[in-house]
Amino acid sequence: MLGPMFEADEAEHRGDARGALAIIEQHLVGSDGRAFWRPARIERLLQVAALEPVLPGWATSRWILDQALQLMDDAMREPHRRGLEIAVELRGGPQDLPGTDEVEAMAKVRDHDWVYRQLVLYEYGGLSTFLRRAATPDLVVGADHIQDWTRAPMRVLRFRERAEQTLTWTDLTSGDQVVVPNLGAAAMLVPGECALGRLVPTVAGVLFEGMPLRIPEALAAAAAPDPFRWLDVLRTWPRSDLQEDGFDPAIVHGNLLLTDVPRPISQLAVGPFLQVRQDGRVTPGGIAAALLDLGRALVSGVLEVADDGLDPWPCLAAELLAPTMSLRLAERVTAADAHVLAELERRLAGPAAYVCRELAKVVERAA
Repeated sequence: MLGPMFEADEAEHRGDARGALAIIEQHLVGSDGRAFWRPARIERLLQVAALEPVLPGWATSRWILDQALQLMDDAMREPHRRGLEIAVELRGGPQDLPGTDEVEAMAKVRDHDWVYRQLVLYEYGGLSTFLRRAATPDLVVGADHIQDWTRAPMRVLRFRERAEQTLTWTDLTSGDQVVVPNLGAAAMLVPGECALGRLVPTVAGVLFEGMPLRIPEALAAAAAPDPFRWLDVLRTWPRSDLQEDGFDPAIVHGNLLLTDVPRPISQLAVGPFLQVRQDGRVTPGGIAAALLDLGRALVSGVLEVADDGLDPWPCLAAELLAPTMSLRLAERVTAADAHVLAELERRLAGPAAYVCRELAKVVERAA
């Protein structure tokens, strides 16, 4: 499967999501008869292909980050080795990793570990290497400030407040207040909690390059005077204290293209609106119906949003952007939803607003 894998990589390097998907579709299983490609990669490509005309430049920049992390290049051999070694150390060693064997355990670290991703892309130059050695002009031209992203420093931040479209943070090093789009970076935080993350420039302002990592208050205080030493602080912090505070570098499940909400978290917001069948199954159509109910509840004010609870707005946006979801929603929206869709378009951050606008057009055509 090396041949198709390299071909799919090269298609992505050209910015050709549809071409990469075509290669994947022709080679879905490996020689062992099992699914060969990572589901997250397929989902990412489906989103790029479906939203290409309206994809914001920062999403293309995030796509580049994912490609850089999977780059198979001699120049990246040592960064991957060092990043994996340190990430495993912070997890407590190989014996504490999930997985049926060592190969699966290491794959889970590569795919989901926050520290591994930060080290490979930034501290060890993986993003710069990809831009220099693999990315084509056709890919880079659609990105937003991607060269500046290579120099984005780590920040120690305290979450202050959320609104439907924005999140407000305080930089604990400078004391500056920072406002970013509400893509869900604080969906699992309550005001006052702290996180490590990189803020990157875009044409519309700053946002997180990927999901930030929640850290304990005491660790944030130790890292804030010199954020460049964030890794040293993490490595020397008592592991028992981290475990007691619920620190988990795998909880963010890697980077996502259009949202900062891990899928299990966004599904929690939809859960109360799901109708489960008698056999216990939940159908894709049932999820679409639940999304509409969640949107109606938010717009009408029936669902009250608490500061210390799960933030439903970015959760709704994340689920709206799931591959094929817009098609299932188009089968269910009615003229009665026109106002709801207009309000959601106005109040949701990011590309989810485009999905609502397209669904509104479906309603108009059916009228």
